[in-house]
Amino acid sequence: MSSAITDLNANMKLLLSKFGDREHPHQFDCGLLSQQFPLSSEEELQTLDTGLRQEETRNRFVNQQH
Repeated sequence: MSSAITDLNANMKLLLSKFGDREHPHQFDCGLLSQQFPLSSEEELQTLDTGLRQEETRNRFVNQQH
């Protein structure tokens, strides 16, 4: 079992090193969709902002319940 994990780890490092010298390596870590449809900086900020607002709303709701 541990040798399979070691092999997998080595393969992942090799794969990541191949992607590491691409023009936009940060787009790899989000998977295939972000490679095909990379978000602009503005879209990324909007996504983060929406997530934060949803979290704030959820926190307020949870706090009101207690």
